Amino acid sequence: MTGSSPDQVRIARLESLGETSVTQRSDVLRSTNPIVGLTSSRLGRDVFVHRRLCQFLCRSLLDCRTADASVAVAKGSAIEPWAVRAAKLFNVPLLLISVDENDGDISDVVIRGMKVSRDAAVITLSDRVDAIHVRKGGNVERHLRDRILRFRDASTRVAVSVDSGDASQGLIKDGAIGWYLGGRDEDPAPDLPLDATQLPRGPTQWMHTDGQWLVHCTRARQGPWPGETVDQYRDAVLTDHPRATRRGPIDALQRIVQSRSLIASAVTTAKNAPVVCFSSLPMAQILQRRCFRPHLGRWDYEPFGIAIRTSALIKMGVKPVIYGQPGDRSAMHPEDRYRFQAVGKTYDWRSEREWRSKTGIDLGSLSPDDVRVFAKTSTQARDSLHGCPWPVTWIE
Repeated sequence: MTGSSPDQVRIARLESLGETSVTQRSDVLRSTNPIVGLTSSRLGRDVFVHRRLCQFLCRSLLDCRTADASVAVAKGSAIEPWAVRAAKLFNVPLLLISVDENDGDISDVVIRGMKVSRDAAVITLSDRVDAIHVRKGGNVERHLRDRILRFRDASTRVAVSVDSGDASQGLIKDGAIGWYLGGRDEDPAPDLPLDATQLPRGPTQWMHTDGQWLVHCTRARQGPWPGETVDQYRDAVLTDHPRATRRGPIDALQRIVQSRSLIASAVTTAKNAPVVCFSSLPMAQILQRRCFRPHLGRWDYEPFGIAIRTSALIKMGVKPVIYGQPGDRSAMHPEDRYRFQAVGKTYDWRSEREWRSKTGIDLGSLSPDDVRVFAKTSTQARDSLHGCPWPVTWIE
């Protein structure tokens, strides 16, 4: 299209997909500077996937800043919240694209009148595409292949991953540019066993008492910590903060010890009812009966956590769960609904003997004699709990 303006060329690409109208709300589409489209398949909640994503994303934004380019991203796409945050951090112009959406003045470009996905619009319109994460068999893979075969140039870059579900190798065979980063992701270093004679030991009798202690086990965290905003989490991963990917059960316990508090969250209850959960089972029994639950993708209990004397928590308003059938919750007094737990069908949740607090627990307000910390023996655990103000029971 000799003599055509940049936006005419870009819109012509879209029109090749079908009848369309384009509303521009910024000058980015008209700019002679390159536009780099960012796209990705669904990302899930795995922090290590997020970290790898951000390594490629940051590299792309740095390249854009060097080339004085803008980035384009589809509103509502998997990559949008990460790209928006990264563009702000790296001070790169952002072009937000909507397809057949009446979104007021939010998007820079609104495309109407054609039956095409938002991912296809960004992939087709952009001068270059950086595909951050592409899974096999998805729409993003299909749209990228269409672009590669149509344009027959070196304008499509695909991040390469060792994941078995990664589609990069097939796209590279079709003509995409393989995008590699130096180094490789390492699995978290395994915990090394310590000589038990060198470890401090807390009292262990409490672990076998029934009803005297309420136990809160920590677990690995996917996504933001309780009390951490989504933006704070994304910033930590984007900037590759050393602690961004340390979100295992020992890390959760370390946060509790350092903050002297248990923060209520809404993981197991209705979103409007954040709670702190405990079990009144003896600690030793919890460890003996722990099992992996495939439908949740995790262990029901981890050998890390904190125990608090039952009498102390009762004074703080902590109460036992009320078990029943799903329809029973609506009949309860609104102030007690945070305590409701369905009995369950495939598993009887009454065996958990759960208690809940509808507020966070200020551990600093408790007597030191009313708190116990427990952790599986490891080098990391010993380092993480160094200086713990409460007795630590080490689990071999």
